Amino acid sequence: ARRIGEREGDQRWAFAGYPDGRATGELLASGEIDLGGTGSTPPLTTQELGLDVIYLAASRPRPANGAIVRRTEDGEVTLAGLAGSRIALVEGSFHTYLLAHLAEQAGVGLADFTRIDLSPEASARALRQREVAAWIAMDPHLQAELGRGGLTAMADTQGVIPNRSLFWTLRPVFDQRAAEIAGFRKLLTRIASFVEEHAEQAARHFSASGDVDEAQWLSVLRSRDWPIAPFDAAVLAVQEQEAACLVRHGILHRSFDLSRSEDAAVPA
Repeated sequence: ARRIGEREGDQRWAFAGYPDGRATGELLASGEIDLGGTGSTPPLTTQELGLDVIYLAASRPRPANGAIVRRTEDGEVTLAGLAGSRIALVEGSFHTYLLAHLAEQAGVGLADFTRIDLSPEASARALRQREVAAWIAMDPHLQAELGRGGLTAMADTQGVIPNRSLFWTLRPVFDQRAAEIAGFRKLLTRIASFVEEHAEQAARHFSASGDVDEAQWLSVLRSRDWPIAPFDAAVLAVQEQEAACLVRHGILHRSFDLSRSEDAAVPA
């Protein structure tokens, strides 16, 4: 964000890296960050804490970005057949929602699985070492581990959940910085366009700071639909549906009527 902003004369924003998107609400509330970009679940868990979330923008759906992975040598197995098994995931992220949604489709419940909260790297090791029966994976680690062989995706997000990236803040921050936040949304669109047009450069940058190589990052970046869209009633309705699903499985304890809220999302 800083590099693109400086190039275009907008130096108001700097990227702040932190290891766990589930902490976004806490970091916003403490003032350590002003805006956050996460999957679809952290804004909901933040609202359940009583914090007033303002949605700013959303990515297009990303159906190739997440999947439930099993060991290939275990043969064909259904999700219902994994009932009672240990499944590695990042609890409280879209992983939990994906598993809950697929469990409902399979006629079982989220409580029928023992969920093991592990980082992507630890999850991959646990699966290969037979410490868990399956792993809910996301890119870039999903494609990297499938590329190593020995693992098979048994279900992905295609046709199940939109798996969008969401950009959001809290109302006190928005009230203080509304004009700047409007500028940030334009900058966000330019960043997405830059990554889409310069995928090789972005892949080199990302691979330099992690355990996923440049070729794997390039594959991930090219698989994504990069345009950024404002929040609209349809996206809010999907958030509401996710909240209702998580309530059914005891992850959240109250539903949200977001689709009827006039000010939960910033208009285009």
